[in-house]
Amino acid sequence: MKRALLILAILAGGLSLQAQDCSQIFISEYIEGWSNNKALELYNPTDAAIDLSNYEVARYQNGEDQPGNWTQLSGTIDPYGTFVVGLDKRDPDGVDFEQPLWDDLMEQVDLFINPQYNNGLEAMYFNGNDVLLIRIVGGAPVDIFGKPGQDPATDIPGYSDPDISGQGWPDENLVDWTKDHTLIRKPTVLKGVTAPPAVFNPSVEYDSLSVNTFTNLGMHECDCASVSVENAIAWEDIQIYPSFMNANSSVQINSMYAIESLRFMELSGKEVVANEVNLSAEGASFVAGNWDAGFYLVDILLKDGQRISRKIVVQ
Repeated sequence: MKRALLILAILAGGLSLQAQDCSQIFISEYIEGWSNNKALELYNPTDAAIDLSNYEVARYQNGEDQPGNWTQLSGTIDPYGTFVVGLDKRDPDGVDFEQPLWDDLMEQVDLFINPQYNNGLEAMYFNGNDVLLIRIVGGAPVDIFGKPGQDPATDIPGYSDPDISGQGWPDENLVDWTKDHTLIRKPTVLKGVTAPPAVFNPSVEYDSLSVNTFTNLGMHECDCASVSVENAIAWEDIQIYPSFMNANSSVQINSMYAIESLRFMELSGKEVVANEVNLSAEGASFVAGNWDAGFYLVDILLKDGQRISRKIVVQ
């Protein structure tokens, strides 16, 4: 707690702790669903795997200006991959406050945390009007959701509705965006919010979907992937044909650079196996395998040490 107070004091003092674009994990999806359907999707905007044990998450409850208990994360996010953290409620016989997550949400979760309710201080017991903060363990924030010290239901002029309990943060038209909603970070967002905002308008960086929408978990579109490639290598220098294909299709990579190795992943970061992988002076080839329909990344390591990715779609 002392370390938490220290970092908040630093933030209040106005020192800049902002991360460089595309250099740190950030929240890519926010699930505030019915009952215990609570989850956060994290995105790795870099070309290297990130160890989540270096990060922790906490919640500021109902307008508090201090965070509750910090929960250290665990697991790994692959390059340009996602990782879903969910509330640890999985007992199929659970009732009331112990009701399990819905099956289609539970299937997407990579790490379950906060199984016990401790006065609501644990991070995953949010309900639309709580601040969430992710930071390097004991150090600088990498993303903040909400405005610390503000309860949107009581502290935003003209917004409070006595007939609604626990309103979330609104957009510029005073329409609630965060309670009973799924929010997806816009592709143009390249980093998290690393200092408490003067105003938190979720519509600026997020797109809003209806409550209990889980279909986008496990994948995230972000301009970071193209930024990292274009900084070093022109798009036309390494091309994949076809980019839209069926399962078990043969794929050709034409490259102006010598290729050291290939790796194949779902957008969630989970590796999949390709068949008949061959490297040549002109590029490489492989057979996609019996992959399910969806988006995949081909992670290409060049002999000069550069690493890039190309997206393909199995129909």
